[in-house]
Amino acid sequence: MIMRYIAATTILFALTQVSHATDGSFLLNSCNELLNETSQGVADQLTAPNTLASGFCYGSMTTLQQLSNLQWPGNNEPMLGLCVPSAVRTSQYARIVIKYLQAHPEKLHEDGSYLAWQALQEVYPYSSSCRR
Repeated sequence: MIMRYIAATTILFALTQVSHATDGSFLLNSCNELLNETSQGVADQLTAPNTLASGFCYGSMTTLQQLSNLQWPGNNEPMLGLCVPSAVRTSQYARIVIKYLQAHPEKLHEDGSYLAWQALQEVYPYSSSCRR
């Protein structure tokens, strides 16, 4: 049981340290920049501009995508408490986060990683009937 808490704390610590200096405003702007370059009509065809901001969004979304697949050993429950279908693409993660941030401008000063997790938690909460 203690290993669960250590693993969860380590994951959340890593997420917050990566974006410690980035708040919701930066995440919103960087994801908007990234998706402005997304090819229309092509599933998840991202052509990111060569900027730090768009790269930050892409890196954040792919990290969340990978971490959302991590499961606790033995019971297969997701470590982040999310039930995101495996077919959800990186660009969809960014769209979910953008929509959440636009709906909650009062939170834009908060940590970007935490806000991205909240956005996904709102759309894909974990339940015992979770199917990926």
